[in-house]
Amino acid sequence: MWIAPILILAVLCVTMVWIAMRKRRLKIPMAMRGVLRGQWEHAVSLQDPEKRLMEAEKIMHQAFRLMRLEGSFGEVLKRYGPRIAGEDQLWQAHKLRNRLAHEPGFHPATAQLDRAVAVFERTLQSFL
Repeated sequence: MWIAPILILAVLCVTMVWIAMRKRRLKIPMAMRGVLRGQWEHAVSLQDPEKRLMEAEKIMHQAFRLMRLEGSFGEVLKRYGPRIAGEDQLWQAHKLRNRLAHEPGFHPATAQLDRAVAVFERTLQSFL
């Protein structure tokens, strides 16, 4: 007699906790913010725009891991993309970085590389 109401209450509680966890704000832990800022400053000081882009995504991926968003960069975007502001631009920056890393002879314009780095920077700032 009491089993059905208890089961319904348990399902409701689990559902509410699940919703709360999915809606939690993505933030980098306070203790790591300074470290990431230092790494970012180093990355944007690099003279080679291609290396600058590679480092920018590396730092962004580290930020994802610090927020416990596990998987490759693409997997994180697939799983959590809707919770990240500027998801489409982030995908484009990631695709540019992948082409740079995996297509020999691909050398995009510096302006294109700089725009991709700016996307990573805006995304990183939103998590700090």
